[in-house]
Amino acid sequence: MSAPKIYTGVTIGFGTSEFDLEVLAVTPPGGSVGKVQTSHQGTTGTHTFLPLKLVEPKSLEFDAHYDPEVTPPLGVSQTITVTYPDGGETEAFTGWLEDYTPGSGFEDKGTVHCVVAYSGAIERGSGSGSGSGSGSE
Repeated sequence: MSAPKIYTGVTIGFGTSEFDLEVLAVTPPGGSVGKVQTSHQGTTGTHTFLPLKLVEPKSLEFDAHYDPEVTPPLGVSQTITVTYPDGGETEAFTGWLEDYTPGSGFEDKGTVHCVVAYSGAIERGSGSGSGSGSGSE
């Protein structure tokens, strides 16, 4: 069993843009698998199901300090790289900024909630990530 990830200090790099925000909280991308009903006339008691073969990607979501001078690259497909501070482990995938919603403040700064959609597999690396985001303002 691997050690739990530390999210304080995580950076999110957007490969072809200079989109860079100070990340406050992150929910890593995940996935889900649907099901197909296999019940038939001979099935008794309850319905039966089988899992589908394809994984449905779940979005990466994060909250960051809001910077009104930053232009979000909404809908621009690019390589997204998430770098974790504990050993520099990375997750890279093709994705795009799907939602960018400024919200209320955190302490003395405004915040923004971001949703990043992804497509395809997530490539995981250990200690050799090269995300373009610095995680600083």
